[in-house]
Amino acid sequence: MRDLKTTDAGRDNRLKVFKAHDKAAPTGPLHAGPVLVLAADPAPLTFQIEHLRKQGRDVAVCSDMGQFQNLLGLPIEHWSMLIIEIEGFGGITSVIAKLLMLREEHPDLPIILASTRMAAHDFSTERLPICDSSMALPCTAADLHVAVQNAVSNNLIWQKRLEELDGMVSLEAEDIAALDAQDSQLPVFAEAV
Repeated sequence: MRDLKTTDAGRDNRLKVFKAHDKAAPTGPLHAGPVLVLAADPAPLTFQIEHLRKQGRDVAVCSDMGQFQNLLGLPIEHWSMLIIEIEGFGGITSVIAKLLMLREEHPDLPIILASTRMAAHDFSTERLPICDSSMALPCTAADLHVAVQNAVSNNLIWQKRLEELDGMVSLEAEDIAALDAQDSQLPVFAEAV
């Protein structure tokens, strides 16, 4: 990442923080905090990182999947979004278990998958169990903008689905408890031997 200047590398050189170019308050869907980019090699995302910085967002880039859990240990409000370039970590089959776990632990974190091997963008809700939108790389600033907007709106759909699922599970538990209560009130007849 020759074009980007690291302003805060911290103790661990696997996490680099790139400050926003403009200190004006960012507007739009990413106003809550910095964007976390997870990429073994961030070169395919250099344009996207720079574009986010020009939009007033700080971007933290992590190249170590092992650090991933530590970074997510921060209060989730710290990150406004996660962008993960999957090919550098072995593709979707290598990261799917971590994505499923992440979606369970932090359902309110919008996630964009990025891949140089993806044939086309996918901004639909088809992949919600693992991400909110997918970007084929390279992509334009307009593509990134649409991916971000769809990730934020799709994430709200994902959270609503989980709430509805939790509601159904709660209802099932209440129904089972009610049936158990009814069973306990039924008279018990002793069998004649």
